[in-house]
Amino acid sequence: MTCPNNPMSTYVHELIYWRDAQEYKKYNTLDNQGEYLKSLRKKSKKRLDKLKKQGYDIAKISDYALEAYNIGKYNETWTEYRTQKILRESE
Repeated sequence: MTCPNNPMSTYVHELIYWRDAQEYKKYNTLDNQGEYLKSLRKKSKKRLDKLKKQGYDIAKISDYALEAYNIGKYNETWTEYRTQKILRESE
């Protein structure tokens, strides 16, 4: 995962997911997990496509993030990117 030597990495990753769910709940319910995940992945893909268009290399995030991207788990890749960004900025 991203920032594997930072003990906060997993906590930050999961807190980002919590925050995403809270944001989603402002407009929808979490009753249908499939719809929530579909929505999250769609938004994540758009954001990652924008990064790639700007020349960002997804492989720089982590092996896990790249693998997740390649199988369509864009939410994992986007969350890994944000985790890395938060932790690196706090150093």
